Amino acid sequence: MKKIADRASEIFSLKQAPLVHCITNDVSIETVANTLLYINAQPIMTNDVREFSELFKHTSSLLLNLGSLSKEKESALLMAAKKAKAKKKPFVLDIVGVTSAPIAFYLSQQLEKYKPNILKGNVSELRAFCGLKVSGRGVDSSEFDQTEEGMEELVKALKQQDSSITYLATGKKI
Repeated sequence: MKKIADRASEIFSLKQAPLVHCITNDVSIETVANTLLYINAQPIMTNDVREFSELFKHTSSLLLNLGSLSKEKESALLMAAKKAKAKKKPFVLDIVGVTSAPIAFYLSQQLEKYKPNILKGNVSELRAFCGLKVSGRGVDSSEFDQTEEGMEELVKALKQQDSSITYLATGKKI
């Protein structure tokens, strides 16, 4: 009998191969591209705003990742989110690093206004996004943030956020 992990491409395989525009960071770019390819999606990894007008005619969705920020990437993220909203294309916002990078935190608040379908982060990143006290640093979630008390506080705070957005907590449980 095959394990679920061995059958992942069968279980999650897409019937059509959507073109997914990804603006991600240097650390995860290869993993993101390979994961999308594995489920029969077609990733395109570009943050050059000169390509966006033509690119948005062909893409099915958008993935935005706040890692490895620069002024140019910030502009690209904002423009891509604006275009996704205008074209009614679904998008995922990965709020990596908002626990310790003030620019990433500010940018996450700006990008939320464009109504991502999914806002993804680890527990500590989601706590920071909601304005709660955070024990995690960088991209790591902390043990306290994942206690029953910490999780209850996070769930309560998330209920106060935009209900049209799905909030996704990722990472390993401590």
